[in-house]
Formats: sequence, structure tokens, C-alpha cells
Amino acid sequence: MGVTNMGQDIFGKFLEKVGSVPGIRIDRDSFLRTTFGRSHRKELDRIIMQGPIAAGIPLNEISVIADQSIKKEAIEVTAVSAGTGVFGGLPR
Repeated sequence: MGVTNMGQDIFGKFLEKVGSVPGIRIDRDSFLRTTFGRSHRKELDRIIMQGPIAAGIPLNEISVIADQSIKKEAIEVTAVSAGTGVFGGLPR
């Protein structure tokens, strides 16, 4: 497996993992624009069309971005779950 395929596989698995959380929907284009829009403005169209690895984004940078995004989503899901559980469990 080449570096390009490996990177696309990692990115694909990341999107699958985040997208598999109940209540989470990932719009790929929106996610890529938000994630890479500031740091890679010139490459953004290529990133959306071809994927981050094919657009020349280093695998180690994608890995860091994936880790940060997973942590952010996990915190948001935990907060929603906690809020739902607290309000649903209070006596009337």
C-alpha cells in the first residue's frame, strides 16, 4: 500500500469513526473546509476534490488533525449525553 492509499485509508477510517457516533453527521466538504481552510487555503479545492493526502498534506499533519477532531467530537458528544442524562433523570 502506497503512502497516498495509506493516508486516504486513515482519513476514511477517521470519518467513518466520527460518523458512526449516534447523532453525529459529517458533511465531508464542510468538514474539510473548516479543518483545512485556514492553514491550507491555496490547496483547499484540491483537498476537497482529491482528499488531503493526494493534495499534498503530510500524513503526520493529517494524523494530528484527526486526533484533535476526534477529541473535540468526543467532548461534544459527552456533553450532550451528560446534559440529556441529567435533565432526563431529575425527579418531577
